[in-house]
Amino acid sequence: MFAAKDEIYCLFEGVLTNLGSLRQQYGLSKSANEVVLVMEAYKALRDRAPYPPSFMLAHLSGNFAFVLFDKSTSSILVASVRHPPSLPPASMSIPCFLHLLYVAIAIYS
Repeated sequence: MFAAKDEIYCLFEGVLTNLGSLRQQYGLSKSANEVVLVMEAYKALRDRAPYPPSFMLAHLSGNFAFVLFDKSTSSILVASVRHPPSLPPASMSIPCFLHLLYVAIAIYS
């Protein structure tokens, strides 16, 4: 999944097993998917110190990988997590994932 909003670009692959509780925590609608949640959580923490935006990673649970690029701060956040360890790895490799994000940023900027 890919989404872009307010100069934040995110490419997400996988599933968050705690998506419902995270939607509630961040005040998002029931229709918000994983990529929207990651972007909104990042943005909320970026804009409200004292926590760094990467702090939200501790709250995410599931089998997922994502690359988030914030054009306004020229920063990138990359995460890849598998819970529980018995789950198969995500179908997309990180180099392929990064290439797709680069292409998406080039298209949308």
